[in-house]
Amino acid sequence: MGALFDRDIIEAQEQLRYKIGKVFSNFAIGSVAKTLSERKEIDRLQLRLLDLSEGKKEQVIFKNGKLLVDAIFLLCEWCQMILKGDVAAEVKRVAAGININLFEFDAFMHLEIFNDGVRDLQAFFNKIDHTSIKDLRIIIDAYLKLQHPSIAYLHSNNFIPRNYDSHTNQAAVVPETIIVSLEFYLQDTPWANPQVLKAKEVYIIKGVLRFNRFPENFKELKILASTTSSDIFELNLEDIQIGDVLEYNIEGTLLFKYAQSSFDDNLSIKLVPLLLGLEKQELQPVIIYLVKECLKILDQNSTLFQTGFETINRKVFEIYNNPLLAKMEIQDRNDFITLLNGITNFQGYCLQSGVYKNTASLKEDQFRDSLIQHLMANPLIGGSITKESHVAGGRVEIAYRGHVAELKVEVSVSDRGTLMKKYSSQAVAYASGNAKMASIVCILDLTAKNLPPGPPASNVILQPVPVHGFDDTQIGNHAQVFIFIDGNTKNPSDYSR
Repeated sequence: MGALFDRDIIEAQEQLRYKIGKVFSNFAIGSVAKTLSERKEIDRLQLRLLDLSEGKKEQVIFKNGKLLVDAIFLLCEWCQMILKGDVAAEVKRVAAGININLFEFDAFMHLEIFNDGVRDLQAFFNKIDHTSIKDLRIIIDAYLKLQHPSIAYLHSNNFIPRNYDSHTNQAAVVPETIIVSLEFYLQDTPWANPQVLKAKEVYIIKGVLRFNRFPENFKELKILASTTSSDIFELNLEDIQIGDVLEYNIEGTLLFKYAQSSFDDNLSIKLVPLLLGLEKQELQPVIIYLVKECLKILDQNSTLFQTGFETINRKVFEIYNNPLLAKMEIQDRNDFITLLNGITNFQGYCLQSGVYKNTASLKEDQFRDSLIQHLMANPLIGGSITKESHVAGGRVEIAYRGHVAELKVEVSVSDRGTLMKKYSSQAVAYASGNAKMASIVCILDLTAKNLPPGPPASNVILQPVPVHGFDDTQIGNHAQVFIFIDGNTKNPSDYSR
């Protein structure tokens, strides 16, 4: 059996990513018991993936994934035992280190950016001890930042396409046709159609190429781009020297010279394989699976992603390209990002200028008025800002072309996970009342700052939000961005006293 599109595999991975993201995003040392209570369900989903991929080469991806998650849960158990004064806690920490160091880097074609992230995790695991128990939060954040591979196809180890003969009830090999299957991986995941990329950035492409039978009398295979608009991109794939095997790894680079308008149609690249023979003969095999790659090329430097702060620009760009926003219409998504852009610009301005430094309390109306005044001065957004509109029977503080931003001032709780859980639902209800699939919650954090504030980009958090009719194992259809503005900060020198 060859490569098969497996919806069960895709759905199980989506459910697992959603569950892990929800559980680990809300992690706090004080609520480690709650995190551990979710382990059974996560373990069930991982075991299901291992069962679905039994006998397939991709199973090692899910084995590696389970090693990472098991190691984190073992550290959570260690943390819980340390807090309870259990002398046997050290056994859990050692077991966690053993698990993560069993990760098989060479068993599957992980990209180096993913491997480097896992090696960083291993270093964190090897350093943590009872004196640095708070580093568990750092480890979990590092895990969440990993760009995990996602599998849509499963392959057997001996891929040979066959025709089925209903008279003999046998599958017969068709030797006359040479068929090439080609699957690309970009940024650790199989190629998505359309794939959103940045202009003027070199991307590393890796992939797997398979023949259905050995191409006798041929020595080399070239993968060529056959596209009329090839002047706008550069695709370089290494030529493959034909040996005595049916499967080959391929690697190359892709660069788009220019960005598109968000209204332009998707670009496409048609790939054509060409076999070169020992005596100058040529053959064009049949190529299956990824024949035409669809792309959308965006300019990270466009005004849509310009917040005035480079690290926040990248964060906004990442949110724009996140699958949670993929179902939105282009103009609707651009409007949402424009509002997000304006609020994150205010976030960066407040921290850089110390607007709320040494401010221990503030009325939400004052906070709202300051933000609206700032947004009104933004030429890209000001004229369309609506103050105190009414949706679904409630008052929305800020709206922009139907997209809502709920504002809060918090003086007692600083834990991000707790605040996200506390303030999520109201904004979702407002957004749904406007038939929108995404919402924004902006929180001014005026709690006491015993530690210096983190960078603004780390306080911009995208999360999926479950809605009525979806349980925790299903993928909700609402995306929500939380923006935290750190106020009540001190002078930098005060943190060293």
